[in-house]
Amino acid sequence: MVVEVGPQLRLMCAEILSPERTYPVLGLSCRTGEREPLLPAERVRELIGPGIPIYVIQSRLTRALERMLPERHSVHSGAARIWWPSVSEDSNPDDHPLIRVHQYDKDARRALERVARELQLRTPLTELQLPPEQLLLLAERRREQAEQRARQLEAELQTIRKKLTDAREQAIDAAIGPRRPASGPNAGTDPRCDDLVQP
Repeated sequence: MVVEVGPQLRLMCAEILSPERTYPVLGLSCRTGEREPLLPAERVRELIGPGIPIYVIQSRLTRALERMLPERHSVHSGAARIWWPSVSEDSNPDDHPLIRVHQYDKDARRALERVARELQLRTPLTELQLPPEQLLLLAERRREQAEQRARQLEAELQTIRKKLTDAREQAIDAAIGPRRPASGPNAGTDPRCDDLVQP
C-alpha cells in the first residue's frame, strides 16, 4: 500500500502500534523527490509472500511518522523497517530492524537478503496462518523484549531502593539533629546519644 496522505499514515501507525498485532509490518521509505523506494515493493512481495503488510511511505510524510511513532522507531531516506509486534514507548528500536538501502543494485540485493533473513520466510503465508518458523521467531522476539524489560525494571527498582534508603537516613539525621564536636571526657562518643544515658 502506498502511504501518501495523512489518513493513510494514521491507519498505518494504528496498525503498527496495535497491542493485538501478532504479525510483522514492513515499511519502505522513499528518498526526497522520489515516489518509489530504493527497495522495490514488488520484489519484496515476491520474496515474503502475501501475508505481511508492506507500506511504501512518501518522503513528505516521514516527519509526521516520526511524531506518531515512539522515538527512533521511524523510517526515512530510502531505508526499510520491520516493525515486530509490541511497538510502544518502552520498546527498544533495535528490536525493530532498520535496513538501510543505497542506490547501487548490489546494496538493494543485500537489503533484500537481510529482509529475508530477518523474517526467515520460506513459504507464502497469511496474516492469520503463520508458519512454525515465523511463530518461533515471534516467540523469540517477545522473550528478548521481556528479558530486556525485566532488566530495565530491575534497574529502576534498585534506583528506587537507593532513594528510599537515602530518604530514611536523611529523616533519621533530621530527627536526631546535627552532631556536636566531641570534647572532654566523653570524646569519641556520639553526643546525640546523651539523652539516652541515665544520670
